[in-house]
Amino acid sequence: MEALKYDLPPFVYCQEFLNAPISSYKIGPANKELLKGALNMINDCIQCIEKTEKPHAQFAYGVIERGLTVLCQIITEIKNEKYFDKFVYDYTFLAHNVNMNTVKNDIVRQKCEHLERFATKKETFTDTLVGFNAITEKLSGWKNFVPPSFKLSDHYLKVIKEE
Repeated sequence: MEALKYDLPPFVYCQEFLNAPISSYKIGPANKELLKGALNMINDCIQCIEKTEKPHAQFAYGVIERGLTVLCQIITEIKNEKYFDKFVYDYTFLAHNVNMNTVKNDIVRQKCEHLERFATKKETFTDTLVGFNAITEKLSGWKNFVPPSFKLSDHYLKVIKEE
């Protein structure tokens, strides 16, 4: 990642980040493709706005909102990496601007603000609780997990007790 230039304009930086091989490892190939599609939709909307045309706001909203949702899910896992934080900041900057110039959707605005606070390390106590809840949900799936070796050990101990 050191080859990635940190001082690029937001759209160019986001493209460079998503084209870097490490991004597949960090965010997963499926998420990478979804974010690439959302970034292209953001770019199309920005170009329409610059030409004073009306972009396909509802379609753009859905794609952009899915990209923000993905980032909300993975930002708690990839913390304190300046390249990823800059990507999140730049992506939310672009998404927020498109949102405010098209549909003005409150959910998209709130997700952008939430992600911006995480990326700039200025999260509130509520943001921290949201992060803990996300981690708790992931870990709750492991609550009742018993490795097969433990089950085998239980059976072995019962057999020994019977003898």
